[in-house]
Amino acid sequence: MSVSSSIRRLCIAVALSAGVALAPACKGGADTPTSPTASGPTVSQPPAPAPTTPAPTTPPPTTPAPRGAVTITVNPNPVPHSGTPITDAAGCRDVRYTWFYDQVFQETGGSTVTFTNRIDLFDDRETNNLATNVVVPANGTTSIRSRWCSSNRAAHSAQTRWTGTDAAGNPISVLGPRVVLSAAP
Repeated sequence: MSVSSSIRRLCIAVALSAGVALAPACKGGADTPTSPTASGPTVSQPPAPAPTTPAPTTPPPTTPAPRGAVTITVNPNPVPHSGTPITDAAGCRDVRYTWFYDQVFQETGGSTVTFTNRIDLFDDRETNNLATNVVVPANGTTSIRSRWCSSNRAAHSAQTRWTGTDAAGNPISVLGPRVVLSAAP
């Protein structure tokens, strides 16, 4: 069997399976194969990419709100007897033994603290339990002037417990230092 008869049989087989439209392409001489008819370039589509699931996004780390932290110092301590009358408080109006000092609040936690209650102790006994509004700014200081009177010239002690919340609503309670009120001369 010659090449040309093989091509002819191939052309007949292709023509039978593809239809009459391809038959003219198989015409040719016995010794010359015919080239296929140009039907335009064959475009091969790349496979569609697989659907991608977006990578889970991690939210940026949240910085917890700073917690208020307050220390209290007393100036001076021990406190010398003053003797200066306290005339605007009925219980001290006619009492001759008096003491004055500052309570200095230092906030170090980075959160504003508001004290809403103070409990005063005098000689280890609760003498006042009062609502108050003392604000200590974040990383700042606040001073409160404190004063005491007694009808007894002896040395005494004083101390204050402060309670409230920081800017994030966290409760805070601070017991100030024990203050020595020196005896009157």
